[in-house]
Amino acid sequence: MKTLKSLCRLPFVTASGEIIATPGFHEESEVYSHFEADALPPLPDNPDRGQIVAAIKTAMQPWSGYRFATPEDRAAMLAAIMTAVCRPALELAPGVFFDAPVQASGKTKAAGALGALMKGRRAGVTPYVSGQNAEAELLKKLVAVCVAGETFMLFDNVVGTWRSAVLAAMITEGQINERLLGANQWHRGAARIMVCATGNNASLDLDLGRRFLRVRIDPGVECPQARSFTFDPVDAALASRLAIAHAVLVLVTAYQAAGSPTLGRGDAGFADWNRLVRRVVLWVQAEGYAEEAGFGPMGDPAHSIMEAAAADDPETDAARMLIQGLGETFHAECFTAREVYALYLSGRGEVFEALHAILGRRDISPVSVGRVLLNRRDKIVGGLVLRRVGETRQGATWMVAPG
Repeated sequence: MKTLKSLCRLPFVTASGEIIATPGFHEESEVYSHFEADALPPLPDNPDRGQIVAAIKTAMQPWSGYRFATPEDRAAMLAAIMTAVCRPALELAPGVFFDAPVQASGKTKAAGALGALMKGRRAGVTPYVSGQNAEAELLKKLVAVCVAGETFMLFDNVVGTWRSAVLAAMITEGQINERLLGANQWHRGAARIMVCATGNNASLDLDLGRRFLRVRIDPGVECPQARSFTFDPVDAALASRLAIAHAVLVLVTAYQAAGSPTLGRGDAGFADWNRLVRRVVLWVQAEGYAEEAGFGPMGDPAHSIMEAAAADDPETDAARMLIQGLGETFHAECFTAREVYALYLSGRGEVFEALHAILGRRDISPVSVGRVLLNRRDKIVGGLVLRRVGETRQGATWMVAPG
């Protein structure tokens, strides 16, 4: 029996770079596609400069009225469009977070246009919800979305800092394994969903920040509601879906014809997406096509992901302070949790500050200090690593070594 992992309503590109311009079931990607193949223009084998520039203009057209904050945001928008076309064939891909400094900046329209591009109709939104039961409810929604075969989900109006272990896990694993609501059956299947979100000066925690492209829209006016536009991005995306998909195929074909140059640092945590989308956008900028198309310079579309990956959370900061303090105190000598506890009792120094940050105001003992050391062993921070090197009557012995 064949496995169906996703439905697609557009021509697409597989993770291996194969162009799929014929509807039907594709064995390698396990995607079934349905679209009007007769309405798709022929794809050039080696697109010339004029065709590449025209493809960028076509792909970006529904979003051309937006004022993006930086070249990286502009690049992330093009990457989001390409991701929408290719998402059904990718096991893993980042989400897209649309941010703005004020309301009425058009964030929901920009994200909704991606959903319209993928689905061929207005996709709708899922209101952002926080609170005690938010994660449990989100898990139910994600299972229902996967069972229904949906390919797009938009969380609207994120407030504050968004934290979601459930969503982070789904984006990282690319699948859902959970009990069906109201039944004693489990759903196990792919979750090739294009996840988008919007917010006004909202933020993502480090886990989600490593899994979302950020597209910041800055209208540059105090009252965006006072502006007027001659078209709706969602309507524009609906009217030119096949043309946009064809434009994406042209860009991928041109990049492949150029030898698929390796561009960018790392793979942003999404290896196939990096090869298929990010490098194409970086190549478009490197060759000057983006500026020739009239959109200005483009940066790294994964800039926000790379920035989040390089950032330290409070836990990492505390671990660095602890290990550095232990290294400066004991040098290359072994020590026990009881000796570290004695440093804490001194009430000063990096070890005291780090343990206070990790354990807070709770009662601290040699046992709790030992747990802190155990939970931070073998992790390299600041070029140092904490190693467990032996046992004595007083317990485990530890040493700080170069990482």
